[in-house]
Amino acid sequence: MLRGTLIALVVLAYAPAGAGAVGELAQKNGPAGCLSETVAECRGARALLAPVDIVVSPDGGSVYAVTTGSSSVTSFRRDPSSGELSQQPGGLGCVAPAGSVYECAVARHLSSPSAVAISPDGASVYVTDSSAPGGILTFDRDATTGALRQEPGRAGCILDSEDPVPGDCAPGALLAEPRDVLVSPDGRSVFVATIYGVVGFARNPQTGALEQREGNGCITYGIAPCSAGRSIAPAIGFGLSHDGRSLYVATESELELAALAVLDVDPTSGDLAQKNGTAGCIVDAIYGDSGGCSAATGLGDPLAAVVSPDGKSVYAGRRGGLVVFNRASDGRLTQKPGLLGCISGDGTGGTCTLVPSFSSQSPLVSPSGFSVYSSSGAMDAIWTFDRAGDGALALKPGLAGCVSETRSPQCQDGHALDGPVAIAVSADGGSVYAASRFSNAIAVFDRDRTGEVVTEPDVEALPDTVAPTVRRFRLTPRRFRVARRPTPRVARVAAGSAFRFVLSERASARITLSREIRGRRVGGLCTPNSRALRRHPRCSLRRVVAVLRRREIEPGAVRLRFSGRIGHRPLQRGNYLARIVAKDAAGNSSSARRARFTIVAAPAAKRNERPRAQPCSAARDRPIASC
Repeated sequence: MLRGTLIALVVLAYAPAGAGAVGELAQKNGPAGCLSETVAECRGARALLAPVDIVVSPDGGSVYAVTTGSSSVTSFRRDPSSGELSQQPGGLGCVAPAGSVYECAVARHLSSPSAVAISPDGASVYVTDSSAPGGILTFDRDATTGALRQEPGRAGCILDSEDPVPGDCAPGALLAEPRDVLVSPDGRSVFVATIYGVVGFARNPQTGALEQREGNGCITYGIAPCSAGRSIAPAIGFGLSHDGRSLYVATESELELAALAVLDVDPTSGDLAQKNGTAGCIVDAIYGDSGGCSAATGLGDPLAAVVSPDGKSVYAGRRGGLVVFNRASDGRLTQKPGLLGCISGDGTGGTCTLVPSFSSQSPLVSPSGFSVYSSSGAMDAIWTFDRAGDGALALKPGLAGCVSETRSPQCQDGHALDGPVAIAVSADGGSVYAASRFSNAIAVFDRDRTGEVVTEPDVEALPDTVAPTVRRFRLTPRRFRVARRPTPRVARVAAGSAFRFVLSERASARITLSREIRGRRVGGLCTPNSRALRRHPRCSLRRVVAVLRRREIEPGAVRLRFSGRIGHRPLQRGNYLARIVAKDAAGNSSSARRARFTIVAAPAAKRNERPRAQPCSAARDRPIASC
């Protein structure tokens, strides 16, 4: 009893000033507090047997869980104001292999998903699958509904080439038993933790497609075609700094001592380089001979690592505790001294702050950096810590420090928390979600944000070199009659067709309209048709008829009305090509996207309607900057 009292005093002594209620978790009341396939007191959900990972979309509109029992990626719509989750019917609510009993959309080579990540633009979802041959799957995300659709053909899956790879997937190297996946902050790289180390992929920002990197683009324990690292495999989980320059890899003790490997990342190329000497890896101090790595108290067998939003701290979780590191601007780690350096649930591992029954399978830092959470699948609990400005942690006092379904006297009661193996927080910091493997459930919590201000991470300012992306550019319908009313300069009208596309960031768009004209090929050139050239081979050429500009379009799904008129002038009947380029405030331009459409006929003139004078800017075949 005396020992427990002293421990409580130690914890309170490190409480951040003015922490108060901010960060406290409260499970939603009644059925809204969880979704489950088997727990009666929760809202019903499909394809949710044994969830093992969970992620919230950057726009806060969706939550995705991967499940080993249902072999699925399960989708939930999130209410941004309340944080409540609901599952949509049919294929909108899940993807699973063909023949699934859940009536999900079909996904290829999805058998035993192990981890899920979403790109910063919210357009792509990546899922690792650990069943042989092992690999990574790519899904497009609908920005409006949140529904997932696997990329067709070889772009939809990359599988380990050690086993025979089906023809509808691309072959990849060193992808056996992938454990974790994450996307870089700029959306141009994807990293996968496997039994061999870290495998890197270049991501196409326009399509989300992946291309595996070799050489310095991946790092293993000495297997070609990747560079060699120390204490780098088997990799089980990792965390990436918010500036994209540091990757921290938790490894198991199968080939070498279990360690936390420290890697530098080149944000431009995605190349990986392990830090030299003892700065490149950290092992538990109990091992004595560290094998060229530095030592930390209480590290044991790390399972995961997470970096604080301000870049000043790294937290490494393990089954018996949590280790706290200070992070330097170059990514180097130094354990905090004394009791501040680690938290232990059983008193083992050296001089650490003791929190009885504590475990940290999946640590998480809130977007504000005020709170750190840790799920414990072994203890059926979620722990809540206040985080000080220097990164030190203090368990929330009383029942606010823990929520559990085991009715522990030191925790508040929760439900659907049998084996919470992964947790996620919304970008606004208002909701926390726990994937509970043995409850077959997602537990839903409100997070107290009293007095909290979310600020941008304090990292070195980097120039904006990431171009916006335009995806799924099309006109709907593609064949249409010209509407009576003109395409406005600012407002939209309900007539004609509509340009539809998905924009990755706030940007201005330039849409060039070209009319296809029949011609004849003369001397290698396509020339407008005439009777004199009728014996020459046919060809087609394009003539620019207008340029439409729209400024400061918000990201996401975009719909711009198009009447088929430029100003008051209707486009002629025929086939056209629309070409769109988006440019952001930093001057980065997207790759061009094209869409074809056909004008069927101009509208019939109204009786007694006088023809309107054409403005000079709308002269035929001249770019129109004012429309």
